[in-house]
Amino acid sequence: MVLRGFFDRFGKRKDEANETAVIGNDGWVEFISGRLVVHDPAEDGRYATLTPEPGVRLWINEEEVTDPTVVTSADIIHYEVAVDPAQFYELRMSDDEMTVELLLTGDPARLPDTVAVSGRHQVRLVPAYSTKARPRSGNARQIILDKLYDMGVEFGLQEWVLDRELSAPSGQPVVVARGQEEQPPTPGQWVWKLDEWSLVEAGQVIAAYQDGQPNKPRTTVKGQVTKIYDDIPEPQVYLAGNGTRIVPGGRLVASASGRARALPTPQGQRVHIFPVERVEGDLTGDLERKADVIVLGNVFGAKVNITGEFLAIGNVEKSEIHADVISIRGHAVESKLCTVAPGHYVALRNEFVWMNQRVEAMREAIHNHRPVTEEAFREVQKAVQAVRRKAEQMAVDHPEYVAGCEDLAKVFMGAQAMAGIDLPTAGRLLMSLGKLTKAAEAAVGARDVKATSLSHATVWAGRDIVAQEKVTVSSLFAGGSIRTPETSVLSQSELVAAAEVSVGILSSVRGTAPVNIRAGGRIEVAEVQQGCAFEFGAERKEFKTDVQSVLAGINAKGQLIIKHKDFAG
Repeated sequence: MVLRGFFDRFGKRKDEANETAVIGNDGWVEFISGRLVVHDPAEDGRYATLTPEPGVRLWINEEEVTDPTVVTSADIIHYEVAVDPAQFYELRMSDDEMTVELLLTGDPARLPDTVAVSGRHQVRLVPAYSTKARPRSGNARQIILDKLYDMGVEFGLQEWVLDRELSAPSGQPVVVARGQEEQPPTPGQWVWKLDEWSLVEAGQVIAAYQDGQPNKPRTTVKGQVTKIYDDIPEPQVYLAGNGTRIVPGGRLVASASGRARALPTPQGQRVHIFPVERVEGDLTGDLERKADVIVLGNVFGAKVNITGEFLAIGNVEKSEIHADVISIRGHAVESKLCTVAPGHYVALRNEFVWMNQRVEAMREAIHNHRPVTEEAFREVQKAVQAVRRKAEQMAVDHPEYVAGCEDLAKVFMGAQAMAGIDLPTAGRLLMSLGKLTKAAEAAVGARDVKATSLSHATVWAGRDIVAQEKVTVSSLFAGGSIRTPETSVLSQSELVAAAEVSVGILSSVRGTAPVNIRAGGRIEVAEVQQGCAFEFGAERKEFKTDVQSVLAGINAKGQLIIKHKDFAG
């Protein structure tokens, strides 16, 4: 018995049209008991044709034919099944070498031993199988795998697809090897699981790590790799601190109850559990705590001194707050906000870093028996004068500053002037400046001050100061940056930052004090009105006209450079 179902799947070419139905007086061919029986057409009908498919040899009247040939009932027809035992499949690799398709053209388990006819008028002879068909020699799976390896396939082989097709042939091409398309990397990330208060109970998950996607290059089935996307740095990590532990599965868990806070370290954000106190309603009295404090109302006429973070949901008015970090959801009015001691020189720290570089250059020159130029000496002398003047205006009284500036003044403001600079003196100055900068860096930390607006306020911040709206009649001293949105208005205020300043509109109302900015880094302002000024060291630039989109910075010589075509002086 011929397995017609199998033949129907494997005997036909997919690109051939179906046989036109035999109609009228056309001739036709049928297969009876192993013989091909030809029926001639009647009257003006068409004669049948025979075509041998690969694996079948056909003789008509003892002449072998390979192309479609007209046959009649008088012809002597012989055929022979001549299939290559290894030819039961086709493998096609795409031009871009990204896929390999398998098409089974024969039974992978048996050898064809007879033929079958396809169609009745335009007849094709195809290899077929009887019940006595012999098993195919060799392992079909291994034969195909060996061919794939011969083709150079070494990546993306889908053996499970091959196994499925061999056990249940589909009669359609299937992809048995697929390359890898390029995929941009996606960083993993720690997800903070707490609400805005970050209050936790012991055993509660604080943060969990979510895996990202690695950078996948384009890889062909032949293993050719093309890197499309650049790698990305590792994400910010959370580290276990006091009262926390990281457990398997990438979960940071609280070991104690309190308030979770992440503090920056060179290795990542280290999370500690701090004691916390909540004030229900307004705070109007004095408060001293070694804990974080959350005030759920306003703060009025209070003096707060805590070791921890201070968070007020309402406004702060006529109060003095000393804390590690200060966050005010409302407005700060007629108040002093400090995350470092008032009178600290941290906002001027970059100016001492600059002086340290200049004195180091002088020491190097003396060591190499070169004279210190008068220009270099005067440059530092002016910077010392300017920083002392600014520190006096700020009422800086930090002990390290007092000692360091006294040494600087003796050399650069003394009677000996340039003659007083020798190798021991330069070494002593570098030691003093080193202490100054080290103490200032220690004060920076994560000591930010944030508020919706600041009015008649004085702020001493170890790191950044951020106001979401206006700044009016205020003095801001930051060891980091000072930032506001581009639309915010600043008036009658002084801003001193060790790093950059990025603010909105510097307003100058006739008859009132202008806004002055002194920065150790870049200054970026959306609009500067007439009379406002920028400072660094001994440099001061006052604006003579209103200017839009101003960008300023310090060059290698410590000079303040302002870039804008409308700047007039």
